Amino acid sequence: MLGILGGKVFGIVSSNFGGSPIPIQPTLTISIILIGTGVALLVGIISSIYPAWKAAKMSPIEAVRYE
Repeated sequence: MLGILGGKVFGIVSSNFGGSPIPIQPTLTISIILIGTGVALLVGIISSIYPAWKAAKMSPIEAVRYE
């Protein structure tokens, strides 16, 4: 929990005080948040289901011993 909060605080502080060489104002909309969350969920689901599916096809001893 602290890591998530720390990352958000660091991002806000660095964007406010760090400055930017390009004068572009960032925009944050609900669609950007939903797309980012959706991509993160998709990557997480795929990266967890594939190894589990692969291990389910093996015998239990092989699945535990497999590297």
